[in-house]
Amino acid sequence: MISGQTSYTIAEGANVTFSLTGTTDAIAGVSGFVWNINGSTTGTSTGLLSLTRSQLQSSGINNDGTYTIGVQAIDTIGNMSTRNITLIVTNTAPSLSLSSPSTGIYSGALTITRTASDPASADLPLNIIISYNNGINS
Repeated sequence: MISGQTSYTIAEGANVTFSLTGTTDAIAGVSGFVWNINGSTTGTSTGLLSLTRSQLQSSGINNDGTYTIGVQAIDTIGNMSTRNITLIVTNTAPSLSLSSPSTGIYSGALTITRTASDPASADLPLNIIISYNNGINS
C-alpha cells in the first residue's frame, strides 16, 4: 500500500519533491518505487523523488496545468501497489528588466535595453510592448 500526499501544487519554473511511503505484509518489504511522468519512467529505492525545473520540462511538464504522476511500490517478491498523484502547476507571470536608460528626460532617439523571460517554455516567445508619451504613441 502507498501512502502520502496525493496532490502537489508548484509554480511554473519551480522544483518539486514527491514523498511517499510504501507498506506491505510482514514478510516482504518494499524494494523500490517506479514513477511514471508523462510516459517517462524512472525508478527510486525510496519514496522520494525530486525533480528540477529542467527535468520537469524534459518530461513534458513545461506549462501551467494539471498533470497525473503514476507511482508503483514494488515489494521484494514482486507484488505491486499503484497510485496516482496530481501535480498542479500554477501560472507564473513573465519578468521584464530594463537596464537602460535608468532615469531622465530625453529628446530625440532613445535606445532601450531590456530582457524578458518566462519560466514556462510553452509561453515563449514573449511580446514586449513599449508605450510612451503617456500612452499616446506618436
